[in-house]
Amino acid sequence: MVASISANNQSMSLFTGNRMDKTNNQMEQAMQRMSSGQRINQAKDDAAGLAVAQRMLAQFNGMNMAERNAGDASSMLGVADAATSEVNDSLMRMRDLAMQASNGLYSDSDRAMMQQEFSQLQSQVSDTLGNATFNGKPLFTSGDSVEIQVGANNGDTLSVPTGNLQSDLSNVLDSSFSIGTAADASAALGSLDTAMDQVASTQAEIGASANRMDSVISNLQSMSEAQARAEGRIMDADFARETSSMTSGQILQQSSAAMMGQASNINAQLVSGLLG
Repeated sequence: MVASISANNQSMSLFTGNRMDKTNNQMEQAMQRMSSGQRINQAKDDAAGLAVAQRMLAQFNGMNMAERNAGDASSMLGVADAATSEVNDSLMRMRDLAMQASNGLYSDSDRAMMQQEFSQLQSQVSDTLGNATFNGKPLFTSGDSVEIQVGANNGDTLSVPTGNLQSDLSNVLDSSFSIGTAADASAALGSLDTAMDQVASTQAEIGASANRMDSVISNLQSMSEAQARAEGRIMDADFARETSSMTSGQILQQSSAAMMGQASNINAQLVSGLLG
């Protein structure tokens, strides 16, 4: 009889000890999740979930970087737009001077003074185009398009044309292009109109690219927010659930401790009875 009671006590002690170990592990995991704010803190917590979350995080980081790239492109287009506006203003003034010089009421000496301003405007246009750069990259002298990475994956790029206005406007920027005579001034009008059309075409391309970049940025912001929410549903700890787990663990811990105490008392009584 005594042996049977002792065996039962040992079985209960073993069961209670195992339950306490599981409860302690449960409470430690809940505490770790609550302190880190993450449901998955190591691969053993959820290996498949961690792999999915890491891929999502890579996409999220890629989208954030793509948004920065698109923002840089928008800044570059802002520089280009300001430069073309300045060039257009100079060309308009050159056209006004050509109109004035083509008037037969002015003398050649009058046109010579007009030519001085005209030549200064030519230099100003050339300098504006030559100095228009972004991060050291010339915007209007190379004729190359700029490839912008606007997505998280390979191939998510947009080509932004910059053109080569320096070459396109070369005839009206040449030193031989003048308004020194009424005939030259009259002929200059057609060339200046063509030049202004070329600048307007470039401005239209810049505006279209800027609008496209704004759309790309807005889309990337929406997608990255959705990606962050999706990653959070996998990784983020559920504080209500973890708090409940902590509470239930504390209750189980207390009850297990009480059962262990009872088992110890019974064993002590059995030993005392045998010795008595």
